[in-house]
Amino acid sequence: MTSLSNKPLFNQFISSLVFFFLVVIILDFICSSTASVSSVTSPFVYTNNKVKVAEERKEAKALLKWKTNLHSKSQSFLSSWAGSNPCNWVGINCDDKSGSVTHLNLSSHSLKGTLHDLSFQSFPNLLSVDLSFNSLFGTIPTNIVHLSKLSVLDLSYNQFTGIIPSEIGQLTSLHVFYLGVNLMSGLIPQELGGLTSLSELDLSTNNLTGVIPTSLGNLSNLNILCLQMNHLYGTIPTSLGNLSNLTILDLGGNQLYGHIPQEIGLPSSLSFLALAINNLTGIIPASLGSLSNLTTLYLHMNQLSGSIPQELGMLSSLTDLQLSINNLIGTIPASLGNLSNLITLYLHMNQLSGSIPQELGMLSSLTNLQLSMNNLIGTIPAFLGNLSNLNNLYLFSNRLSGSIPQEFGINNFTQLKEFEISENKLTGHLPNNVFLGGSLEKFTADNNHFIGSIPKSMRNCRLPPELGEAIQLHVLNLSSNKLNGEIRKELVSPKS
Repeated sequence: MTSLSNKPLFNQFISSLVFFFLVVIILDFICSSTASVSSVTSPFVYTNNKVKVAEERKEAKALLKWKTNLHSKSQSFLSSWAGSNPCNWVGINCDDKSGSVTHLNLSSHSLKGTLHDLSFQSFPNLLSVDLSFNSLFGTIPTNIVHLSKLSVLDLSYNQFTGIIPSEIGQLTSLHVFYLGVNLMSGLIPQELGGLTSLSELDLSTNNLTGVIPTSLGNLSNLNILCLQMNHLYGTIPTSLGNLSNLTILDLGGNQLYGHIPQEIGLPSSLSFLALAINNLTGIIPASLGSLSNLTTLYLHMNQLSGSIPQELGMLSSLTDLQLSINNLIGTIPASLGNLSNLITLYLHMNQLSGSIPQELGMLSSLTNLQLSMNNLIGTIPAFLGNLSNLNNLYLFSNRLSGSIPQEFGINNFTQLKEFEISENKLTGHLPNNVFLGGSLEKFTADNNHFIGSIPKSMRNCRLPPELGEAIQLHVLNLSSNKLNGEIRKELVSPKS
């Protein structure tokens, strides 16, 4: 009976013992698993560090090889380039995790040599290369195509020669490509049109020839395009009208010919349009008036004809308008008086006719007004006296008549430094108040029909101190008029 009564206790003991062993087995399994994971992780970490060190050594070796092939003086500027870890070297930045070189910035380091001994394939993670403002020369190696992650390539202000490698068109991650102010020749590769991420392209001031590739119109993210000062020719591709994000377009200093396409008026975000110093012909498209963000419009020194479109008066953001040295005809549009932010207006050396619009007197921000060497007639508008910020007013070589407005005086033209009205048909007396401001440095009124005395107020216009007075008037030409009275010899200067 006693053994039977103790049986439940025995069973309870057995159950507890089994549970205890199970717990021990489970804990042992967990510990074994942890140890197993630990034994796997450790070699992985070790291997990863080993790869990192190997990568650093490979990149260091490539950089040191390039250094040894630079001119000896250039090597002295890279004295920190020693050892096997390039991440501490001048001009080098690395990724913190991988230790791989990501940025090579040696701008303005007085380097002289070529790129031929720089093994670009050794830098798979390079994001930026800036070697600008040095004396590097030779051609650009085609193995630059290995920099597949490159975002910025700046080789400007060097002495590179040869052609632009078409392989650069394969660097699809490129956002900025500067090659300006070198000695590059040949054509602009069509392949550059494949750089769809590109936002800035500067190939200016080289010896590039041929036409502007139509493929550049594919660069929908482009903000800046500078191709000026080359030997490019042909028409401006209508495809450039697709560049809706463009803010700067400078094609000056080439030998482009043909018309300006209407399509170029499409990119409404454009703020800087420079097509100057070319041989462009045809008319100025009225569609340019839709470029509401345009601040600078350079079309000077071309062979443009036709009239100035009224629509240019819609460019409310415009600060600089230069249409000079063309074959433009017709009148000056009154709508230009709407350009309230305009600082510079150059229309000289055209064949413009008619009178000067009164509306130009509303351009209160204007500092430079150049209307000379046209066929303008009528009087000088009195409203121009409202332009209190004017520094330079050029009206010479026209057919203007009448007298100089009384409004041109001390209370208005306080900042006027140069005032040229020679070779017109102006009459009357030279007004005293023109010279009262004392800021005038140059005044030419020769070859007109002025009469009367030379104003005494001209003494306020100061000549060099060595002449005995604190005077600053440098150029004065009143010849070929009907003036009387004496004028000091030192006041008479040839027109310049």
